[in-house]
Amino acid sequence: MRIKYLDERKKLLDLKQIDISNKEWLYMLGEETRHSVAIEGIFSSEEDLDAVIERNASSSSVQSEIINYFRAAQFVYDLALQYRNDYVKPHYIHVIRTLHSQMFRNVKSPYPTGEFRTSGVEILNARTTPPFDPRLWIDMFVQYIDYALEKFPIYGAVARIHTLFESIHPFCDGNGRVGRLLVNFILIVNGYCNISIKGLNEQDRMKYYEAIEMADSGIEKMFSTNADESFEEKVALIETGDFSALEDLIYSALLDAMDRCIIIASDSSKLLDVSQVAEVLGISETAVKKRIKTGNLIASKLRTGKWKVFPHNIR
Repeated sequence: MRIKYLDERKKLLDLKQIDISNKEWLYMLGEETRHSVAIEGIFSSEEDLDAVIERNASSSSVQSEIINYFRAAQFVYDLALQYRNDYVKPHYIHVIRTLHSQMFRNVKSPYPTGEFRTSGVEILNARTTPPFDPRLWIDMFVQYIDYALEKFPIYGAVARIHTLFESIHPFCDGNGRVGRLLVNFILIVNGYCNISIKGLNEQDRMKYYEAIEMADSGIEKMFSTNADESFEEKVALIETGDFSALEDLIYSALLDAMDRCIIIASDSSKLLDVSQVAEVLGISETAVKKRIKTGNLIASKLRTGKWKVFPHNIR
């Protein structure tokens, strides 16, 4: 049922209609920025968000990391749309390195930007120890992207791709932000919307961390084996991890993002409110909201605080 809901929305949403300069879309991207950098312990306010969206960050106290994430997302999502519309396969290693370079523009870093690390590194509060030399695993990772996208529904594929990227930890710093941008790049290339993984409060951050920790147990086993093992053997070890929690998190975020993008791209005069839907369907407003929550109806509040419902399957 999950993939049915997503496929339904994918057919309705023509990505060629997405205008990355649209104010609502930019606000959506700004929210993603706030959540993603908050996962890394970099917190921003609504005022910071407005400053970045209005391109007036230079006159505020907005941190460079926040500005860089927002601008890197704009750049790479536009690139993803081009790949999508031209039906061209991305050069993932180039995209990953470019994202890392963009992330550290005008930021003093003791590490080279855009370059894979050549020494060991530890992930704070993580069980998995990344491989000493990530370059031995990057080609396998790129191969795994294609494998996962073919083998699993989109939310299952990106859950696995994201976990493997974070476990390899190819850079000395910035892996979380780059990894989440890469997830959204892959989603857009494949006809979906960019998602926002919640991170503003500790409960959401812990939910995300714990989901990755459940998922990476198989990858931990893989790293302990010989890097020369076959691709099939490595994949089998990856699958011994539990991806269910991360799949749930990504699916929920993706359903919300797809609904929001459809509402943004729709003719506002054709959208319905909850009372109108209730009247058409002959059910209560509470029942309408339940259908929205379960994915049976396509709806979003945007920033209005009130549901706007897309008139699809309402009869």
